[in-house]
Parts: sequence; C-alpha cells; structure tokens
Amino acid sequence: MEEDGLAGLEGALSVRKCVEADLPKVLELERKSFKFPYDMDTLIHYGRLGSAVFLVCEVRGDIIGYIVSERRTGGAGSIVSIAVSPTLRNRGIGSTLLNHAIAMMRDTVSAVELQVAVSNTDAVTFYQGRGFMVTGVLPSYYPDGEDAFLMNLRL
Repeated sequence: MEEDGLAGLEGALSVRKCVEADLPKVLELERKSFKFPYDMDTLIHYGRLGSAVFLVCEVRGDIIGYIVSERRTGGAGSIVSIAVSPTLRNRGIGSTLLNHAIAMMRDTVSAVELQVAVSNTDAVTFYQGRGFMVTGVLPSYYPDGEDAFLMNLRL
C-alpha cells in the first residue's frame, strides 16, 4: 500500500467512481464529518455533474471515505468535499482519495484549490503536508460566520 497507515487493509481497499446507490453512505459520512454538511440534493448534483470527479473508497464492500472534486474552466480544479470514517482516520485513506482525484484531474487542470475552516487545524495540516499552501482568507465563509482558508496546490 501507499502508506504504512494502511497496513492490514492491503488488497481489501479500493477506490472507484461513486454511483447513486452509494449516496446514502456518503451522506452519512458527510454528516459525521462536517458541522455544515452537504445535503442529498447537493451530492446528487455532483454525482451527475460531468466535470466532477466523485470517488468512494471501500474496504470489503463498505464505503469508508469519499472525495468530490471538480474540474473548472480556466485550468483550475477544486476539492469540494473529502471525508473518511472517523474510526479509520489517520491511516492514509484521505491521502489515497486525494491522490486519485488529483491524478484524474491532472490532464485538465494546472492547480487545485479548496476552502477549509480556519479552526480545522487537522485538515489544514493534512493539506499542507500534501503540498497545498494557504493563499488567502475568506471572511465569514461558513454559516456561523467562521472564516475559511483558501488553499492552493500547483500541479
């Protein structure tokens, strides 16, 4: 496997395109992971969007993580959402999903951006460890008024 944290999951871990039947489990992970989760309609939208890269990670048929990213015009990509089951975090699954999504966008984008709550230090550290840099602050980005960091990765 790509990272030592995946020990014990070798051969059982797979990443594939999300299908509509996966969305209830994706929504469950979204709700467990975020203060302001996307709703089912938003997930359906990205599942049907031709410019989206929507992947799930599963172990033995159980969805344990997902990533939604989007190719935008002008050569930019965006990470819309990424989450891993709380009991399986810090084992390289998020990195695996992120790497797959970036690889699928690499031919059509030259940079990838994302927004992350300034208080989410674990996520900021995760992204910085994968080459993303904080390039700005988006004031009152979230419904509760919290700011977000704008982070970018040049490919």
